[in-house]
Amino acid sequence: MFAERADNLRDCTSTRVVFRCATLMTATSADSSSQRGAPWAVIRVPEQVRAAEFPGLPSARVGGHRVGMARLLDPAEFNSTDTVAHARRLIGCWLVSRPPGGAEVRHRITETEAYNGPLDRACHGSRGRTARTAVLFGPPGNWYVYLCYGIHELLNLVTGPQDYPAAVLIRGIEGFSGPGRLTRSLEIGRSLYGKPAEPSSGLWLEDDDFVPPPHQVQATPRIGIDYSGPEWASKPWRFLWTK
Repeated sequence: MFAERADNLRDCTSTRVVFRCATLMTATSADSSSQRGAPWAVIRVPEQVRAAEFPGLPSARVGGHRVGMARLLDPAEFNSTDTVAHARRLIGCWLVSRPPGGAEVRHRITETEAYNGPLDRACHGSRGRTARTAVLFGPPGNWYVYLCYGIHELLNLVTGPQDYPAAVLIRGIEGFSGPGRLTRSLEIGRSLYGKPAEPSSGLWLEDDDFVPPPHQVQATPRIGIDYSGPEWASKPWRFLWTK
């Protein structure tokens, strides 16, 4: 059904493919009804080809929305000590929640902060292993939820290898700015503490290969950590997607 567009696509060049997961399957003949069972050709869609031109891919949208089939993020993808890179990478990914008996709800992540290991004075793990911080010393891909100032539940994804205490604080999603508002809006509480970021827990992360325009993502110092001292308070480890 898209055979007539093949010649135009061959002339398009790009170093980045928008749809890494979603590819267009095009019949070798414009009369697809008479070619059932015929070979199919795969066309990768270059960046400058707008998703709106291909109504046959209803899940494909541009401008900060879904651009392909989303996949569940694997905990192994966070099994390194580069916590800052993990925090930056999560910008634009989906935070997916599913309350008991409810439907899935997806929000793009718009703000994160990195808390990087035992030397980072702003990281809870720098004070050693306690009952509250034990999950930080465990494997990556679990949720670390704690109560801040006796009021706000804050949502963190544990990263790094075993015994390297690190996490990414998810501070904002589309429609909700601030970590306290985020958890209240999604009804996230400490019952998620230590649970895996996967559908079985009701809260997980997905990636559909959408990348926010780099000029829209700011790196700034983290918020509310002056107690950690000038060196750590000034680290530009907060990432904010400003659309």
